[in-house]
Formats: sequence, structure tokens, C-alpha cells
Amino acid sequence: MFFILTQVSFSVEACLEEIRNSRADDKEEPVEKEETLPDNVSKEQKAEGACRIGNTYYEDLSAALHAVKDNETIYIVQSHAMKDSFVYVEKTRTRKFQNVRILPEGGPRTVRMPDRHRLAFTKSSVAIGSKGSDPLTFDLSGTSVPDSDNLYCGAICANKGSSVTFENCVFQNGDQLSRWMIHGEYGSVTVDQCKFQNCDNGVGVVTEASSAFTPTEISFRVQNSVFDGIADIGAVHFSIHRANIRAEIQNNVFKNCRIGIGGIRSDEAPYTGPISARIQGNTFQNCYIGESFSQGTSVAASAFQVNVSNERYHGWQSTSQHPNVGDLYSGWFSTGFCNSNVEASVNGCSYENGVHGIATMSKGRTVVNNTTLARNNAREANTEQCGQKGNGGGIFLNGGTIIWNSGTICENQADRGGAIYLKDGEILLKDGSFYGNRAQNRGGGIYNQNGTVKQEGGNFSANTAEIGSGVYQDGIYQMSGSALVDEGNDVYLPAEKYIEVMQKLQSVPAARVTPDRYENGRMVVKVNYGNRTGSMEWERFLLTPQSRYCLRPGDYQDRRAGTLKEAVTISSEYTVQYDKNTKAQVEQMPEPSVKYWYEKAAVSEQIPKWLDVPFLGWNENQTAKEGQYQPGENLPAEKNQDLTLYAIWEDRVSIRYLGNHAEEGQEKSEIVSYEDCLQNGYRIQKNKGYTDYKRNRHTFAGWDQRADVGAKEAAFQENRENRISYEELRKIAASQRTETGESREMAKVALYAIWDRAPEISAPDKEYFEGETVKKEDLLKDVQSTDREDGELTTQIKIVQIEYAPGRLTEDGKADKEVKTWKDGMSSEELLDTWFLQLDKKDSPVTHKVVYQVTDSIGNITEESCSVKIKYNEFPVIEAQDRYFTLQEAQQGAITEEVLKTQAISEGKVKANDTEEGDLSEKLKLLDFHPEEFQKFTDSGYIVLNWHVQDSMGPDGKGKETVRPFTVYVVKDGEIPKAPHKQNVRFISEKYYRINENVDADALTEDEKEAYSKNGGLHVDSKWYQEQEYQDVIEKTWKKNGGKVYRFTHEDARRAEEFVDTHGIGNSRDENALAMFANEFLK
Repeated sequence: MFFILTQVSFSVEACLEEIRNSRADDKEEPVEKEETLPDNVSKEQKAEGACRIGNTYYEDLSAALHAVKDNETIYIVQSHAMKDSFVYVEKTRTRKFQNVRILPEGGPRTVRMPDRHRLAFTKSSVAIGSKGSDPLTFDLSGTSVPDSDNLYCGAICANKGSSVTFENCVFQNGDQLSRWMIHGEYGSVTVDQCKFQNCDNGVGVVTEASSAFTPTEISFRVQNSVFDGIADIGAVHFSIHRANIRAEIQNNVFKNCRIGIGGIRSDEAPYTGPISARIQGNTFQNCYIGESFSQGTSVAASAFQVNVSNERYHGWQSTSQHPNVGDLYSGWFSTGFCNSNVEASVNGCSYENGVHGIATMSKGRTVVNNTTLARNNAREANTEQCGQKGNGGGIFLNGGTIIWNSGTICENQADRGGAIYLKDGEILLKDGSFYGNRAQNRGGGIYNQNGTVKQEGGNFSANTAEIGSGVYQDGIYQMSGSALVDEGNDVYLPAEKYIEVMQKLQSVPAARVTPDRYENGRMVVKVNYGNRTGSMEWERFLLTPQSRYCLRPGDYQDRRAGTLKEAVTISSEYTVQYDKNTKAQVEQMPEPSVKYWYEKAAVSEQIPKWLDVPFLGWNENQTAKEGQYQPGENLPAEKNQDLTLYAIWEDRVSIRYLGNHAEEGQEKSEIVSYEDCLQNGYRIQKNKGYTDYKRNRHTFAGWDQRADVGAKEAAFQENRENRISYEELRKIAASQRTETGESREMAKVALYAIWDRAPEISAPDKEYFEGETVKKEDLLKDVQSTDREDGELTTQIKIVQIEYAPGRLTEDGKADKEVKTWKDGMSSEELLDTWFLQLDKKDSPVTHKVVYQVTDSIGNITEESCSVKIKYNEFPVIEAQDRYFTLQEAQQGAITEEVLKTQAISEGKVKANDTEEGDLSEKLKLLDFHPEEFQKFTDSGYIVLNWHVQDSMGPDGKGKETVRPFTVYVVKDGEIPKAPHKQNVRFISEKYYRINENVDADALTEDEKEAYSKNGGLHVDSKWYQEQEYQDVIEKTWKKNGGKVYRFTHEDARRAEEFVDTHGIGNSRDENALAMFANEFLK
């Protein structure tokens, strides 16, 4: 009976194309050529059966298998339904054959396997289908296998040492079987370029059933095949019990499957030897579990080694057709790769858009290289996932170990552990990037519930979570080498938890920590290598900011803090402020520094600079007088508070006021500070009313820091208010310091009284002659004045007084002492009175006193006097010889003034001498000489002429004068005429008359008489003194009142003298001379 079946909706070529598309780098395998039937087989013969062996046709495939011999080929020439099983439960018929092939003929063929009909091979070798032929389809629509059958096989079984190969086959519609479409029990199975669709399970091999036949190993190879809609235990599965299974599963496509690839060894398995499976190049699309490998915990994980490489898992999406099957077995949950107590190597794979990327549980060990876990979302899972629902988007670790050598975990989501979740177990991160992952609750990068994270490299960045954006560390977290949690992520540390550093970290910072509580001494990092001191690593960690808290190494902290030296702890950062403690400008002030909880902190070594004010140190007490801390000293570790350290200055200045040679007064001093000077500076004290210093011949000028300056240079003059800044006070103190080096003593200023010494006047005594013209400048000549402060003051000397000696001759006799005073000094027009013709020769010399005065710039007045002696000025003396000339010489005009004067002087015939001025011959003048008178002589005769000479010691240089007559004789024929007796005419005033009036001439010698005759009076033997008659005449003359007084100036007297010289005395030379004199001078 034949059934007309609907052809499958895909071809083998379409299957191959699908695999090629999923692995663009796969190379197409060569296609074998389909074996052709002999030409002598007729169509009629083909119609007789669905299968043929050679030229013999059989009703169905089961019948052909009963007939086939070794090395024969069964051709399926018609699609048909099997009427019987090759092996079924009711009758045990077992055939064994080798190298049998089953191929479709004439196009794609379908074998429908009705309920409870299957093919089972025992100790046989069979090849079903061929890559070079049309597809061979096995359809199990409506077929079921009751559990009572106790068989795993749903379609074709390879049992008890058989070796069955499937190529270019299709298995479909086995969704009611709950069995494997292909099953191997102690039989090796190879599946190549096949497709399984709409089935409960795909291909599975076991070494589990009890049997006397127990081979050492069977092989299991599945490649280049497509599994679509495998809804039960798995698409490809192997289970080890009594013998090893050598599995190679590669380059397959799994779609809409519960489990893509599975491998298992139970605790009860007698075989405990090594297992290895090579899984590579497979693609998983919308599969609940991509790959799952497990074994019982009684065997070491290393006994089951799975090598997975180049896998592509594209996630799971539950649909009504393929519902979530997470409850298939308790604890199973959706993941790309699941390892339970096996040793797996995952290389170059990607697990994306699922629930979990990689899960490792029990004692499993998973080594990952160059693998990507991306965009998985554990929050979408609806199972408890080993009691951890919603945790671990990238990695789920519940026991066992994961070694992540390289790769990327990014953009995954979970309730906890966006990238990695550790319930228990250990993960070693050697390298990789872990970014963009998100946890709704805790641990955007890692949620370590109770496991161990060993991070030797890799970088966590841009992850997010409500708590612990980088890491939520509630287990053990060890970092070393290039491990890095980017500053934008943090490591959250619940109570008592911390990070261990196992080797030197390279990144700065390596991580930012957020503790559950901010409390001094709370350990957040522990150093477990080398010298094990916190200072080895503390600078590589940041603390999520809060208030004043920071991280500090435990070995920096005083042991009283109770911290470990290997710890990095939370510490409070205290600010140490430095206050200059003055309103003045201070240089080199230290910047604020910090002190940490229970740590010593060095006071800044920088020493503030304020002028030369001694810095005594720092003190917490603003008003302290001494420094509590010196620069560079340590603050006590237990000083756990913000501190303001005030600069302590010795800013006081002691100011002493010293007398500096004062003869009276009292030394005083006072102390001032900067504050005292702040408003208007320091006011220098006045001497008057304070120290009241005095010194003879000195005037107090002011104060100065130098003791030997002049009054003008005194910095602080007494005549003004002096205020000085504090800075200037310090400069003075510095200039007066004698010791070298820095001083911490109070500054000391000595202000010395500066005295202005009165000027000195040097006034040598002077001598002048009576009648000499002495002007002011003459009196000032050689008079000098110097002042210590003002220097040369000679030009400022003035004459303020002349005290004349008594004895000046007046009309009333000798005058008493006379004093002439000038308030503003003697004027330049005034002269010293040298008593011309008023000095009694007997009194000579008389001494006058001239008082000089000079005033310095400060007002000191010095007066000094000198003696001015006035000596008597003798009258000039003329010695003259009479002259003789012949009449002829007279008439010829030889008697000239030149002959009479010049020639006579040269011949010594006339000369004039003066006691004071010496030879005055050149000043001789001829009076009344008229040469023409001698030319008129006709006979012997004579003329009396007068010589006149005058010294310069008198008004306008006209001093005392002498007239001496001499006779010029004209001789004719040798006869010398007799000259008349000489008479002297003397004009005299009463003043001069009285000079010698009472002299006793009889008691004098001749020499004494001659001496008196030269004092301006008359000769002591004059008859005007000796004869009474003459005395009466002259006395009457003195008493006679002329009725009119004429006053002559010095100029009038000079002109009158010239008039007499020209016209002679009285009318002796000119008869009208007196009338002319009266008209000129007496109007």
C-alpha cells in the first residue's frame, strides 16, 4: 500500500545554502554523485515495490533491510510508508550487516514512519543518504512512542556497536515522540548536511543502557546541519554512562530550539574516564539554551573537557509556538553557554541578545578567550534560575570557575550583575572590556554575592546600577596588574567588605570605591603582597566623594587608630589653615595644607616673611606669645580636627630715647606693636615735656637713629610732629642691630638726641691807625664762622656792636666809653671811628671791642668779640733844602716844578717820610709855585715856597698833612740875598688847642717836647700857651659866638682843602681868596 505524501518544503540545496549563509567562511564540500540503476531495470519492475536492492524490489524500507546483504545498496525509488519496523519490541529480530547504503532514487524520496515503527541497527554499519543525491526525508507525522516501549529511539537507532552515517537527510514532524529522531546507544553516529524540523528532539547518543556490550568509546559527529523547532531535551545531545563518547559538533545551525547542544555525565555513570568534545562554528538563533554541558560532582571537572570555538548565539525569544521551557529541568535557565562541573574552553564566540551569556555552575571551569557577551537581558527571565532569578546578564556563576582571558561583555542587563553575577565560585579576569552593562539594582558590572573575583586586567567602564555601578562587592574581590574599574564606575563595598590587592596595580586610579558607611578607619583596600603596606597602593584608589572623607594608607596612621598597616582606610581630611595673624602684608604665607585622621602632618616648612619681624612659630591660640609648632614639625596624630594655625610674631619694638651727651633730663623708653602703629603710625615723642634733655651751648634739634649726625640731618626734628610707620621702625631697628643672623628677640630702636651746637666764630684782634678808613668789610676780614651742621657761615656774620674805648678827644674834653649797637647788624655804609685827630698820643693805642654775631639754621646765636687797637698816626715829616739858581737860569725858565721836585727828590734835596706809611716823597706837592715869577727876576732875590705832604690815614684817604717852607734863591753875580725869618701859620680848633694846654713845658726834656708837638696840639713852648696876653686873645676867640654854625661833610672838607691848595691860606696868594671861599662854602 502506498501513501501519497506532501513533499518537504525544502531541498538539500536550500539546507546547504542556509548553513553557508550562517558561516560565510565555510567552504562547500564536494557533492557525491548519486549511484545510477542498471539500465536493464524496467519501469514496470520499479513499480512493483518502493525499494530495490539491485534488480529486486521490496514493499518498503523495512522489507529491504531484512533482505540486504553486506556491501549492498538499498534504493528508495518511491516515497512510501513503512509497514513494519526493522526492529520492534514484540519480536526481537536482529540482523547484522556491514557497509550497507540507503539512497533515494529518481528524486527526493520520503519514508513515512507510522506509529511505533522505527529502524534499529545492531553491530552494523549503514550509510543513509548522500550529499551527492537528492534528499531523503523521514517523516514521523502523528507518530508517538509510548513510554512503556522503554526506547529512546524515535526514528532510527544505532545500537550495540553500530556505525550509522546520515547525509542529506531530513527528519520532520517528530513533535509527538518525546524521543530522538536519531539515537545511538553504544553506536557511533555521524550526521552531515541534514535537517531536523518540528521535532521534540534531534540527535542523541548514549552509553547508558544496561548491556553486556560495552565498547570503550563511540564517536558522535554532527556537522553542517540545520535544527529547527527542536522543542524538547535538545537538538544535539550526548550522554556518557558506561563508555566515552567522542563528540565533534560543528558548523550547524540551531533555530527555535530549547537546547541546541547538550552533553552530560551523571553521578551514577560507571565511566569516570576523560571526556572530550569539540564544538565549533555553530550558530544558535532563538534558542533557549545554546549549549549545555554537565556532569556529576563526584568527578573532577577536568575529566570532561569541552572545546568550544567560533560559536554564535543570537538569543531566545519566547513565542506561543516555542514557549519558555526553563522549567524542563529544575535549575535550567536560558543561556548561551552553560557549564556545570565540566572544563570548557570558549574561544572566539559571541553570545548575544539572550537571557544569560555564559553560565558556569557547580565545579565547572570555563576558560574564555576573545569572546563577546552582548545585549543579554536576564531581567526578562521568568524562572528562578537556581534561585537567582534575573541575575547575571553576561555571566552567571554559581560555583565553579571562569577564567576570562580576553573578550568583551557589553550592554547586558540584569536585576543584579549586569555583566557578571557571582552567587558563589571564582572568576579570574585577565583582560577584556566590560562596558555599558546595566543592573536595575546592584552591580552594573559585577555583582559578587559570595564569590571571588580576581581581576588581573580588563576595564569596567560606563556601567550603571542603582548601587555599585562598576562592582557590587559582597564576597572577595582581588585586583592586580592592569585591572581597572574606570573612575566613572565605582566599587560598592557592603559592611566589612574590601578590595584585596595581590600584585602591584598599574592604573591610576585603578578603582573608585563607595563604602556602605563613611567612617574613619573603615578598611576598603587591603594590600596582600610585598611589604603589605597600604601606602604601596592607596594612591591608585579613589573614594566616592562625601563630605571631608578620603582614602589613606593604614601604615601612615598612628597605631592608636586601630587600623592595619596593610589597609587603605577611610579617613577624614582636615584642613590646616595658616593665618598671618596681622593686618600687615605678609609674604611667603603657606598654602592651606591637610591633615588626615590619626596621621602626623608636617607643618609647612615655608616660613612667612613680614619685614624682619621675628617669626616665633605657629599656634592654635591667636593671642599666644610663643610658637606652639615650628615649620616642618609634625602635628600630633590624634589632632583630628580642622586647624587654624596663627602666625606668632615678635612684632614689638622697644624705643629708647637717649640723651646723647645731654647734661640734664631723663632717659625714657616705650614698647609699641604693629597694631599700635596701624592707624597713624608711631608718633615720635617730643623732647620737651618727655625727656627734657638739655646740653650747654647746644639746642635740641630732634631725634635720630644715629648719634653723630648734624642737627639738619636729624630724622625727627623737634619743631614738627613726626610720625613714622611700623615698617620704618623695623628698618631702624635692623640698621642698629649688631649681632648677625636671625633673631627672635624684640626689635630695639635707639633714638639719640641730636644737638645743634652753636656756631663758632673766629675773630682775630685787629690794629688800625688813627684816621684810617675802616669799613665793615675790613672789620669782617679774617673773621670766620663755621657750624657743625650748617657748615661755613662766614658770609652770615654780622657786626652787632662796637664798644669804643674812653678818651676820644672832643671839644668838651675826653669822652667816656661809647657803645654803638645794631639790631640787624652794621650796615655797609658805616665805618669804624678811628678817632682821626681825636686820639691823644699819650693814650695810644686805644682798644675798642667789636662784637660779631652769627645765627645758624636752627636758630643758635653765637656772639664773639675781638679787640681793635687804634694807634696814634704820626704826622709826615718833610726834609727840604733851600735851592739856588743863577739869574740867568731863572730868566731862562730853568726853575721848573720838575727841577724843584723830581730832580730834587732824586738828588735827595727834598724828601718826605711817614712813620706809618714810610717814604712819601712822591706825594710831595709844591704850593704857590709860579715859574713865570722867576723869569721876571732882574736881580738877586728869593721866593719862599712850601712843600706839602699828606698821609692816607684820614677820611677818604686824606690823613694828616705837613707843610714845610723852603726858599728858592736867585743869585746874580754870586750875591745871595738874605731871607726873612721863617714863620709858621697854624689853623687850630679849640679841640686841638686844649690838647697841650696844661702841659708843664718846663718839666719836659727837649725830646719830650718834640713828642708832644706831634699830638695835634700846639708846641708846648708856644707863646699861645706861655704868654698870658696870647692866652686871653685865643680864649676870647673860643668864646666868640659866630651866630651861625656850618656843617661840613667829608666831601665839603675835601673840596675846601683843594680850594686852599689852589688859592692859598687867606688872601696870601689871592687877594680875593677869602671872599671866594665864603661864596663857595658859607652860603
